Amino acid sequence: KVLAVSPGSPAQGAGILVGEQIYATDGTRTAGVEALLASIQAHAPGDRLSLTIEHQGRTREVPVILGSRPADEGS
Repeated sequence: KVLAVSPGSPAQGAGILVGEQIYATDGTRTAGVEALLASIQAHAPGDRLSLTIEHQGRTREVPVILGSRPADEGS
């Protein structure tokens, strides 16, 4: 479940909302937060992903262009 969306982030730009559940990246189902992060981190800044998101019982595909990871976020 999305707990926060940083202002100015690619997630905010894609319209991802707090409370939504991300189920897949590029059509591949992700099993938990660790798998989701690993899938995203396997891409480089500027890469385009498609995220499958559920919110209030509705599923949608959201294209996201990845940005650089902020320096204060540890690995």
